[in-house]
Amino acid sequence: MAKQFKQFDPWEGKNYKVGIEGNTVFIVGVQHWCDPKFWNCKEENPHKCLEERNDKCTVWDTERYQKNGKCHEWDNNHKIVERCPLYKKCKLSVKCQSKDDEEPYSNSMNRLLQCETNISVYDHIEGKEKRQRAKVFAFIFDALQNLFGKALTKAPFNIKEETRVSELNSAQKRSYWNCIIFSNYIQHYTLYWNYGELNPKELDIEPEKNDKVFEECMKKFPSEEPDVIIVLQEPSIFRKIKGILGNKYIHLKEKSRTGAFYILAKPSSSLYKKIRFEYNHKKNDFIKDFVQNFKGKRIRRQIETLTRVLYDFEKGKNGKPSLEQIREEILKHCSDEVKEKFYIDNAEGNKVIKHNSFTSLNNKTPITDDEKEEIKKKFEEYIKS
Repeated sequence: MAKQFKQFDPWEGKNYKVGIEGNTVFIVGVQHWCDPKFWNCKEENPHKCLEERNDKCTVWDTERYQKNGKCHEWDNNHKIVERCPLYKKCKLSVKCQSKDDEEPYSNSMNRLLQCETNISVYDHIEGKEKRQRAKVFAFIFDALQNLFGKALTKAPFNIKEETRVSELNSAQKRSYWNCIIFSNYIQHYTLYWNYGELNPKELDIEPEKNDKVFEECMKKFPSEEPDVIIVLQEPSIFRKIKGILGNKYIHLKEKSRTGAFYILAKPSSSLYKKIRFEYNHKKNDFIKDFVQNFKGKRIRRQIETLTRVLYDFEKGKNGKPSLEQIREEILKHCSDEVKEKFYIDNAEGNKVIKHNSFTSLNNKTPITDDEKEEIKKKFEEYIKS
């Protein structure tokens, strides 16, 4: 019999099956951490709290919390823990429901730990966060703007370009949260560590549970796979997810931002096709500009260096061109004088490139990383501009 376990319920926007600009979106966060000492909690480590204290957490139980003398943390006149903001929608426990909206708060707990993801998002949307998670929510919004900036300026989002997450009203935040699924990768409470960063050791605690919940969230989407996956902050979690997915998704390096978010897209998604179109257009423009500088006796080496740089950038991409195809693309934009040096007539009388001359050049004196570095930096800047 399969092991039963508690998990954090993911946030599911009511329009997540529609997504944004024709792309379904799954955002993967890092963790929910807890600092027991701050709350005067007897538990030294919160790892088992979700499993064993889902409805018995001291922080959310008024009677126990008062005994700990920490009720001042909640800003209300009666020193009573606030009711769960989602209680009207809750179907998990009688303690989370109320038949009468005017019913006074009771001293029993009125929220479950498994609801923290949903409560955190709700509080962010409504501007009621008790503990600011500004960095996480800023990364999410920045990633969506990076991918769908123009789409977000239109209805139902109506968000101007260059807007910061702190400038959004509740309706604007709700509009894009309605279009995504969000879940943290780690499915247990982590012990507060190094200003809220991820302790790498946490990834070794019930890793099969983390992977199982990730896969369950994936299956919620049409075809059981979202078009776009945004992995927040942690490269270690990104690597784990990339390992689970294999070659099904392409890492969009040009759209990712190390330490903030990593973008994965299905080759069949409209986002990937759009980005590939934009990339190819910019790449052609870069080649046109770059070949104007070809001169001297080392033109062959200049062409081959650019070829190798562009080839490296295509690694991992769907439909990656060959070295021969990239050389042809470069020479197509060169002057007739340069073309004359590298084309010959084949048996049918057609002009073809002497690819062997480039291959032998690289075999004798291979193109070095130092030679490619300057072109690589220029190309990266051009693509991201």
